[in-house]
Amino acid sequence: MNRQVDLSVHRRRSLFLWAVFCATAGIVFLAYALTSLANGHGEFVMPLDDVYIHFQYAKQIASGQFYVYNPGLPPTSGATSFLYPYVLAAGYLAGFQGLNLGLWAMSVGAVAVAVSMWLVYRLVWMMGTARWLAVVLALAFGVSGPVVWHFMSGMETGLVILLTLWTFYEVVATQTVIGGHVQQGGYALNAMPLLACTLLALVRPEGGLLAIVAVGALWLLGRRDGNLEKDGDGAKRKIRPLWMIIPIMALGVQPLVNWLMTGSAVASGNSAKSVFGAVPFVWGEVIRRVLENLGRMWVEFATGISPREGTYIAPLLLVVGLLGLVRLVWDRRLRPVGLMVMLWFLGGTLMIATLDTSFWHFKRYQMPFMALLFPLAGIGIGVLISGNKHLGKLKYGGLTPFLSRLHRNLSTQDSLRLAAAGVIGLWIVVIAGLTAVRFLGYYGLNVSYVYLQPLQMARWLEANTPSNAVVAVHDVGMMRYMGGRTTLDVVGLTTAGAADYWRNGPGAVAEFLLGKHPDYIASYGEGHGLGLGLIAETSIYGEALASFPVELDDNANVALAANFQGIYKPDWKLINTSIPEQRSILKYVDRILDSQGTLRDVVNVADIAGEREHDYHWKNDSDLSGFPTLVRQLNYVDCGSTSCTVVDGGRQINGEETFQILEGASLDGGEGNDVLLITRVNPSAEGTLDIYIAGRSGSEKLVATRWIPSSPGQWVEIPTLIPSEFVTNNLPMKIRIVPHLTDGVYEPYMHAVLVGHYRPEKLPVDNPLATFQNGAIQLESAIIDFKPSDTALSINLKWFTDGSAQGDYKVFVHVYSDVNQPPVAQTDERPGNGALPPGNWLPGVLRDTITVNLQGILPGRYTVAIGMYDPVTFERSQPTGGDADGRLFIGEVTITE
Repeated sequence: MNRQVDLSVHRRRSLFLWAVFCATAGIVFLAYALTSLANGHGEFVMPLDDVYIHFQYAKQIASGQFYVYNPGLPPTSGATSFLYPYVLAAGYLAGFQGLNLGLWAMSVGAVAVAVSMWLVYRLVWMMGTARWLAVVLALAFGVSGPVVWHFMSGMETGLVILLTLWTFYEVVATQTVIGGHVQQGGYALNAMPLLACTLLALVRPEGGLLAIVAVGALWLLGRRDGNLEKDGDGAKRKIRPLWMIIPIMALGVQPLVNWLMTGSAVASGNSAKSVFGAVPFVWGEVIRRVLENLGRMWVEFATGISPREGTYIAPLLLVVGLLGLVRLVWDRRLRPVGLMVMLWFLGGTLMIATLDTSFWHFKRYQMPFMALLFPLAGIGIGVLISGNKHLGKLKYGGLTPFLSRLHRNLSTQDSLRLAAAGVIGLWIVVIAGLTAVRFLGYYGLNVSYVYLQPLQMARWLEANTPSNAVVAVHDVGMMRYMGGRTTLDVVGLTTAGAADYWRNGPGAVAEFLLGKHPDYIASYGEGHGLGLGLIAETSIYGEALASFPVELDDNANVALAANFQGIYKPDWKLINTSIPEQRSILKYVDRILDSQGTLRDVVNVADIAGEREHDYHWKNDSDLSGFPTLVRQLNYVDCGSTSCTVVDGGRQINGEETFQILEGASLDGGEGNDVLLITRVNPSAEGTLDIYIAGRSGSEKLVATRWIPSSPGQWVEIPTLIPSEFVTNNLPMKIRIVPHLTDGVYEPYMHAVLVGHYRPEKLPVDNPLATFQNGAIQLESAIIDFKPSDTALSINLKWFTDGSAQGDYKVFVHVYSDVNQPPVAQTDERPGNGALPPGNWLPGVLRDTITVNLQGILPGRYTVAIGMYDPVTFERSQPTGGDADGRLFIGEVTITE
C-alpha cells in the first residue's frame, strides 16, 4: 500500500489524530485530578510520599540551593532522577507551590501522555501496520491503567516512558519505511536522536544504559548508510561521529555532580535500594535475588498478571510484541533497531532486578519496558496480517514455513485478516480499559493514605514543634516539604550515611538515632515489616504525642509501609547506654591500677561509623533469619548502678567477629600494660567464645576462652584479660572472637577496652577450704550468715582462681533436715550475682553472696551444703572434701519460731 498521500490530507489527518490524543490525555488528566481532589479533601495530593522528595529538591532548586534537601545542611543526593527536579522547579517558579505543585506534575504527565500516544502511533504506522490499528494501539496505551497511573503519579516515570519511546522512534526514523519496507538512503542521522538519548540518560540511571545501546544502534545505522560525516564537508543532514559521545557523557553527569556536591558519586537513593547493599553481602544470595526478581518480572510480562495487584496488560501483548521484535531483528535494514530493543529489555530488566524495589509502586521501574510492548505489539500484529509482499521479504529461518502457512491462511480473504487484527486490537483495548478503571481506584486509595498519614503528620509538626526542631522520619517527603522541619531520614534517601544503617537493620538504625538525638521521631512502629517496631518497643521513641492510623488494602497499598505512624518525643537523658554496668565486672575494673586504668576505647557494635573506625567485620557460617542487627532494652543480671536498664543495638552472629582496638594509642605507663576487654552480650544461647589476638606482626594467639551463660533477655558482661605480653609492641591489636554454640546465635552489643596494670587480689592462706577442677577453683571460705529468727540464710563465699577456671557452672546451696532426703530449701545461681560463671573469672579473689529463702521451714536443726553443677548437663563438679554426690557440707543452722 502506497503511503504517499496528498500532503494536505496527511496534515489534516495528523492534526485530527493529535486532537484525539490530546483529548484522551485531557480526559485522563481530568479524571486523575478530580480523583486527587476528592480523596485529598479538596487539595491536590499525590499518591506517593516519594513524590514530595522530588518536590522538596525542586523547591530548593527554585531558591538557588541545588542538592540541598534541608536548608542549612550539606547537599545530599536523594533524587535519583537528575533531570526531573528541574522540571518541577520550573513549575514552582511559575507559581505552583505547596500542594499545588502536584497539579504541575500532573500537567507535565498529561503532556507526556499525549506525546507518548503520538509516538506509539507513529512507530506502529511507520512499520506498515494499518493506520486505524496504529491508532487503536496508541489509544490502548493512553488509557492503560498502570501506564497512566505512572504518568499521573507525580514521579519521573512518565518522563522515562516518553523519552524511551522518543528514542525508539528517532532511531527507527533514521530509516525511511514505506509500506512496511525499509528504503535505502532515507532519513539522515541528525541531532534529534542524540538529543533523545541524552535526555534519556539524564532522567534515570537505567535510562543511561538504554541511551548507550541506542547510540550503538545509531552508529551501526549511520555507518552503514553513510550518514556519519568523515571529511568535514559541513553537510547539514550528517553528523560527526564525535557528537555521539554526548549521550555517553550525559551518563556521567549525575555521578559527577553527586561527587562534586556530596563527595560520593553514588546517589544515596541507590545505596538504600540496591541488592548489592544487602547485609550480610553473600554473592550467592545476591545472585539468587537478582535472578528471582528477573524471572518473576518476565513471568508477569508474559501473563500480564501480578499476584498482588491483578492484571496489568493483556497476556497477548508480550506474544505479539515478541513477534514485532522478530520483525525488527530479522529485517537486515532494521536489525540494529531490533538488537537495540532486545538489549534494552534484557539489560534494562536486569538492572531493575538488582533493586530491592523492583516491584514497588505498581512496578514503577518496569513501566518503561511495559510501555514498549504496545508499539512492538502493533508491529507484531502488522506481521500477522500483512500480505506475501511483506512476509516474503523476510527470512525467519526455521520460522519461515510456519509463518508462510499462517500467512496463506490469513491471506485468503482481506476480511479475515482485518477480523484477526480487530480481535487482537479489541482484546488489548478491552484489557486496557478494564485496568484504567481499577488503577484509577488505586490512585484514589493511595491519595487518601497520603492525605490521612504523612500530610496530617507534616501539618501536626508544623503546628506543634519549634521551627528549629530536628525530626527523625521514615517517610521523608511530605514531612520535610509540608512540615517545614529539618528531617533526619532513617532510610537514607536524603540523609548522607543513613542508608548504611538502614541496610543493617533495626539495631543499626537505633544506634543511628542514639548518636543523632533528634528532637522528635515521626515514624512507623509496630507493624512495620523492616523492624522499626523493635525500636518502638524501647524507650528510644519516648512519649507518644500523636498517632495516625490508616486502614490499608494490602493488595493496593503502595503509598505507605504500614497502617500506623506516630509522632514521639524522646527523652535522651533517660536512656542509658554506658558500659561497664555489671557489678561483678566493676570489681575487676578496680584492679586495673595506675593512671591507665580508664576506659580507653569502645567498639560500639551495630554503630556503622564506630565499626568502621575499628575495622569491624563479621561473618556467619550459615544463613540466619531475621535482621542482621537487633535493638534491645534489657536489665543487667547483676547491676552496679541505680539504673539497670540499658538500650543497645547489636549483631546476630554464628560465624565470627573481628575488630581493631587502640588505634593510635600510646601506653603512657610503659611496658607491663594489660588490657581488660569487656563484652556486653544478650546471652540468648549458651556456648563459648575463643578470643584471639593478632598484633602488627600478624601472628595470632588464643588468649582465652570465655563462656556465654544461658540467660536470655538480660545483659551480661564478659571480661577477658589480655596480659601485657600480648600488648607490648602490638598496638593496634586485632581481636578475633569465634563463638561455639550448641544452638542459636551469639549477640554482641559492645566491647569496652580498659588499659592499665592488672593486680589480682591473692588468697592470704595456702590451704583453702576446698578446690574444684583440680585446683583451678579454690574456695577459701564459706561463712554462714544467719540468725535463728531470720527468714533467709546467706552464704558468704570467697573464691580464688589463677585464671584457669573453666565452664558455665552454677553454685547450689542446699538446706537439709536429712542429708539422705531432698533439701527443704535451696538456691541455685551463677557466681557474681548470677552473671559470672567460673569460666569468665579473672585471676584473683572473687567474693560472692548467695541467699536462701527459709520462709515456711519448720523450726529445727538443719545442715547446709554447697556445690557446683553444669546447668546444661546437670553434672556436678567434685570438690575436695566433698561427698560422692558432689556436696561440700559447710555447717549447720538452727531455726526457731
